[in-house]
Amino acid sequence: MLCYGSARVELVGTLISYDALGHGVRRTRDALRLTADDRLLSWLPPDHYTGLMNLVTVLAIGGTAVLMPPREFARDPLAWLHLVDRHRVTVSGAAPAAYARCVAAAAQRPVDGIDLSSWRIAYTSPVALEHPVLTAFAEAAAPFGFDPAALCVAYCLPEATFLVTSSEPGVQPRAVRVSRSALEKNTLVESAHPDGPVLIGAGRVDHLDVRVVDPDSARALPDRRVGEVWLRVGGLALGYWRQDAETARSFGATLDNGETGFFRTGDLGVLDDGELYVLGGADGMLSVSGRTLRALDLERELAELFRGWAGTGRACSPSPCRTRRSSWCRRPTTTTPTS
Repeated sequence: MLCYGSARVELVGTLISYDALGHGVRRTRDALRLTADDRLLSWLPPDHYTGLMNLVTVLAIGGTAVLMPPREFARDPLAWLHLVDRHRVTVSGAAPAAYARCVAAAAQRPVDGIDLSSWRIAYTSPVALEHPVLTAFAEAAAPFGFDPAALCVAYCLPEATFLVTSSEPGVQPRAVRVSRSALEKNTLVESAHPDGPVLIGAGRVDHLDVRVVDPDSARALPDRRVGEVWLRVGGLALGYWRQDAETARSFGATLDNGETGFFRTGDLGVLDDGELYVLGGADGMLSVSGRTLRALDLERELAELFRGWAGTGRACSPSPCRTRRSSWCRRPTTTTPTS
């Protein structure tokens, strides 16, 4: 099977064998404790790897799939929640931005007559995830029977045939406030400072071979040190379609001690007592005077700095397959702040 995901800046197909597909389905089923009684709602198209694996997984376990056109969510994010109620959905999820859009939509108009008590797993990605998004959604949905413990962080990759790790179903994801200055030096140190970033755990790796590695030396790092996440798990893809150089670089990676067979995710992460925290793609980090800064943090700070201004943009590099994000600001056309 050829799977084209959106996690890479260059569109390439991931070669997934039927054996790997079976591994991925079983790992997802076991991690999320899925049964034939589950009803899964997906508004992601089946040509997106998450939408595809949603459909394949629920059908493989004998459950029920409820499909919503993506354009319906784009038109009205709250339509997602209404379908959860109407079909008594137990499992559904999306990227963090989708939850934020629901919160924003609910703040603009009243939401009445929905019951979200059936929703036992509301999964999202750890990439670009900010703790206030989860908190705001849980608070907004609580009056409609939503259990905050239903929120689940799931780290998924097409190269690992979907789910790698997830937070425990029925338990709120682990959150830890850390020192910003220590994190900029690639170290996790817990902090009580209210301005410190909050990292959200993507689940435990007790039964998986997951390493955090210095990408330059290929040395496995100890707990609480930030590095690239490497995986050696069942169900890894065969490689990238007609991308021999990238396949050789990413698959079959070898540690400095000779251990081999790892997949290099390209994501930065940190392990702490068996819990994996994913910080985002290494290509989304900036190194400034010995400090490692996340583009996500810079974007948030700029958004706060220019609150009340509006405007977004995209700049393209000479390569037609790669883009670099940029933004500009213009004065708001109304007196209402726009974020």
